[in-house]
Formats: sequence, C-alpha cells, structure tokens
Amino acid sequence: MIHHKSVLSDQVLHYLDLKNRKLIVDGTTGEGGHTELILKHSDCRVLAIDRDSEILERARKRLAPYRDRVTFIHGNYSKIKDILMKEKISKIDGFLMDLGFSSFHVDTP
Repeated sequence: MIHHKSVLSDQVLHYLDLKNRKLIVDGTTGEGGHTELILKHSDCRVLAIDRDSEILERARKRLAPYRDRVTFIHGNYSKIKDILMKEKISKIDGFLMDLGFSSFHVDTP
C-alpha cells in the first residue's frame, strides 16, 4: 500500500515538542502519517481521530506496530470535549490538526 507522505514533518516535531509529553491528539489522523511520526519520535500515546471510517482503517493497519500506544476514534475533532470525556481523559499534552487537502479523498470519492 502506498502511503501519503506527510508534509511539514520537521515543523510538527518542533512545535509539538514531544519531550516529556504523554498524550497527543491527532484530530485529523487520515492515513496516519503524522501519528506515525509522533510515535516514531517519542514515547507518547496518541489519540487518533478521523471522521472517515475507511481511512481510519488504513491508519489502523499502518500503525499496527504501535497499537499499544494509539487509540483510534471514529469521530470529528469538533466533538473533542465529548470524545475526551468518553475516553476518561482529563489532560492532553498536544493537539495536531492537518486541515490540508486529502489526496485519498480525491482519488476515491
């Protein structure tokens, strides 16, 4: 399977400043590129949210090596308060949203 290459990887790592972080939320997980980047470069857990169940399943397969550190949520980041309450999470250390264009959705409408 060919994966979309995440853009701004250096900036994501720099601005999330993952040292001593425990939980990062990726509110637009997509195929899991940024989530994979976070997991590769830290010991953080990631709450991976996406509203598209098909693409979230692709992320689940891609991130299988990290399954003990990632929780997948089929939902919308606009409901983050409800999602965090349901997951019994009271504190996060970072929040990422890639609000860019998804080539997957153009190729497979």
